[in-house]
Amino acid sequence: MTTVQQALCAAAVLTMLGSSSLARAGDAKAAAETGSAAVAGDAPSGKLAVKQQNGISYVSGGVGDEEQDALEQAKGFNLELTMASTSGKYEGATDIKIENAQGKPVLAVQTDGPIFLAQLPSGEYVIHATAQGTTTTRKVAVPSSGRARETLTWPAAASGEH
Repeated sequence: MTTVQQALCAAAVLTMLGSSSLARAGDAKAAAETGSAAVAGDAPSGKLAVKQQNGISYVSGGVGDEEQDALEQAKGFNLELTMASTSGKYEGATDIKIENAQGKPVLAVQTDGPIFLAQLPSGEYVIHATAQGTTTTRKVAVPSSGRARETLTWPAAASGEH
């Protein structure tokens, strides 16, 4: 993706989310050069970054009400994963590996919070999510429109709860 395409993508995401964090041209150019865009809040702790890997856009976070609200309003993502323990406590950093139907890895990231959004080509995928040393695997059908939502859970002991 060219720098211009990245800047347009960053501007489109910001427009969809209603954020003014990167409204200035210099900030949009910086976002394009780094491949990320702030999508919520002005304070460092309130920023979410749309990132790309293998041509797939994704964002994660959800720590605090501001980030959760921003992720709930995010458009253009057709996969949503929420990570939590069986007791309902949200998981923090989780390693996510997504494979296509042929078993080819398409994305491997560590989340920045309990909510993960991605824009994948429609199709069947296998999600491997690892938190606290325990991996859970789930098959998911990602639609061409709308959003597939999956909640991945771990036993309370695996989440570090007592």
